[in-house]
Amino acid sequence: METSESAGINGYIEYIIKDAVKSNNDTLLNSISGMINKMSVKSQWSFLDVPKFKRKSNEEQYKSNSKILENIDLANTAIESNNTQSAKEALMEGK
Repeated sequence: METSESAGINGYIEYIIKDAVKSNNDTLLNSISGMINKMSVKSQWSFLDVPKFKRKSNEEQYKSNSKILENIDLANTAIESNNTQSAKEALMEGK
């Protein structure tokens, strides 16, 4: 037979465990969402055909701009999913 004090302690422990599991699940879900978004953005950009340019320098500039746009898209997606760390990384890489 449990006393009221031990029932209260058990309830508190159960609450703490549930809160920790929920926090861990939220973090995991954000991480998975970020990875899925990165994969979808990268696959979106990889299917773009690089146009033909008369000069090599123009082609290089086009590729550079495409990478910057990809990083901006990644940062935007990360911000939408409240993943500020991934957003910062994408912005730093784009910079």
